[in-house]
Amino acid sequence: RKRAGFFRVAATLAMAICVAAIMLTKSRGGQVAMMLVFFVYMVKRYRFKAFSPAAMMAIPLLMFGGRDDGGASDQSTMERYEAWSKGLELFGQSPVYGVGAGQFVEHHYLTAHNSFVLSLAELGFVGLVLFVAMLYLSIKSLLQGLIVLRDVPGSEVAQVWGMALLGSFCATSFSISTLSFSYKAVLWILFALVGAWTGSIRHHKPDFVVKLSWRDFMIIVV
Repeated sequence: RKRAGFFRVAATLAMAICVAAIMLTKSRGGQVAMMLVFFVYMVKRYRFKAFSPAAMMAIPLLMFGGRDDGGASDQSTMERYEAWSKGLELFGQSPVYGVGAGQFVEHHYLTAHNSFVLSLAELGFVGLVLFVAMLYLSIKSLLQGLIVLRDVPGSEVAQVWGMALLGSFCATSFSISTLSFSYKAVLWILFALVGAWTGSIRHHKPDFVVKLSWRDFMIIVV
């Protein structure tokens, strides 16, 4: 939020380091997640007008990003498909509660490489619904909180934090579809940060409540 020259340079340098590091990983999923963070801020500022420039920025990334060793990349993709297929097979064996947390690698030589497939296989349909509900309620809390804060004088700091968390969550929700992150501390710390942010709003506005309606529940289940 500082407008002084030093802070502008520091912010630009930090962003450049982050972008360079993500590009050097040659992970197309990581690069798309990075784009999603920028996209969230673009939508906030330009609304629907942000979609066209975002698409133009994403096309070259999808075309030229990622690894250039085609054979290894294709093999990695096939291994992921095999892992996902095994996850669905395990879900078929125990559809309600799953085969148990941490048991996927007992049935397959690789982890699921997908947090949703991993949750479905290890925790069953019940566990997957609860996991998706955590993601859904976190994003809903951020969106509703930002709407409430929009007209509150002196809430600029909270809005900055809310936007940072929203950008992080959108990127994370995409990233975990190619990573086994169901139990990783980083994801759950992010959940906790959203909870703390929401709690800080309720401290000043006790009437701010985020509810899980039947409509929300049906969206989660679907």
